[in-house]
Amino acid sequence: MSSFPGEMEEKDMPEKKHKHLTLDDRVTIHYGIQAGQKLKEIAKQIRKDPTTISKEVKRNRHCVRPEEPGRFACIKKKACRLQGVCGDKRCSGLCKTCPDHSCYRSCSSYAPYHCKRIERFPYVCGDCNRRTNCGCAKYSYSANLAQARYEETLRESREGIEFTPAAFKVMDDLLSPLIKQGQPIHHAYEAKKTQIPCSQRSVYRYVREGYFTAKPLDLPRMVKFKQRRKRKRPKLVRQTRIGRSYQDFLMFCEEHKQISIVEMDTVKGNRKKGKVLLTFFFRQSSLLLAYLLESASLDAVCQLFDQLEEKLGAERFSELFPIILTDNGSEFADAECLETGLDGQRRTHVFYCDPMACWQKGQLEKSHMFLRYFSPKGKSMDALTPEKVASMVSHINSTFRKGLGNETPYQKAKKRYKKEVLELLDIKEVPADEVSLKPSLL
Repeated sequence: MSSFPGEMEEKDMPEKKHKHLTLDDRVTIHYGIQAGQKLKEIAKQIRKDPTTISKEVKRNRHCVRPEEPGRFACIKKKACRLQGVCGDKRCSGLCKTCPDHSCYRSCSSYAPYHCKRIERFPYVCGDCNRRTNCGCAKYSYSANLAQARYEETLRESREGIEFTPAAFKVMDDLLSPLIKQGQPIHHAYEAKKTQIPCSQRSVYRYVREGYFTAKPLDLPRMVKFKQRRKRKRPKLVRQTRIGRSYQDFLMFCEEHKQISIVEMDTVKGNRKKGKVLLTFFFRQSSLLLAYLLESASLDAVCQLFDQLEEKLGAERFSELFPIILTDNGSEFADAECLETGLDGQRRTHVFYCDPMACWQKGQLEKSHMFLRYFSPKGKSMDALTPEKVASMVSHINSTFRKGLGNETPYQKAKKRYKKEVLELLDIKEVPADEVSLKPSLL
């Protein structure tokens, strides 16, 4: 029995038929897969047929890490005895023992491993225990990406004309002469309604978009009305951020559990254009870095990344910033620019928080409180200099923290990195008695 009158048990709730999946439904599917739920359990939660869920995941899954043939072993490697496939006469060993793994470019028999798990539900890696050491491509399901694909398909399906050219010409020959005589579309449509295989609204659209011989100028009133402006809904997922969502970030961290995580953001003084601070927060040590930028632009951020790599060296930069989590600000829009080093090789991995979910990098947001001691919100930062910012950050990192066992972020970072590395980052240790978090320091 249900607790309240009129309330139905979950098992008695009718199935939602002939209804499209919503974003909430897709979020339920996403978290159900991550939790390892069965297909029927997920279908029961959103009151849909299991086949609907199955088709949705197969249709909208995406490859998180595209297959790189040279990186994965061939399925025929065990029995392979081929030599010299690459054409290099200096190579005398078996191709399968070649450290370059380049035989796939020349070998017609090359066939990479294919995971059978993605052929059945959940059709993605999900909670697979072997994905850390798996050599196959990683598949994932994202609710935001699936919703974006659905809306794009829905929009494309409603564009253009859904009749054959011959059928549309018959309809045009019926209506266009009447409209050119000055008849309203409603009158012409009602007169020929039995011969027209579409709605009156579609006729209005065909005239407005120029498909008919009769044009909008032939209508006495249409040219007097301004076309209604439609608000463009923001895209749920930018193309450059596919495979870099917060869920992809969690999956990456599970595969590399010992990796150092760095949160990144910008701190602005006021809404007017001017100098801003680009901040980094190291989760393992609570170390805070801040660098002064002339503006909150993508070019300024990429330029600072290049300067840091040049100062630290490519290897040390990748060691300090192996993975970066940031928000959806326009200054971080081009992930490839941030990830690609001066030598053209990958120097870091960039991931993005979900929209309106700054709590996903909450430690950095909280650490901004220290910066506001020196530069209150709403106050311009144009008076700051790199030297002042370095002094300010050094005092912040020399403050004892209860969460670090009454150590300072500088002391914690010094155990992990060398002192010279911290100096290259413009961080110095300030004696406890001299620490100041007042604007007078600047």
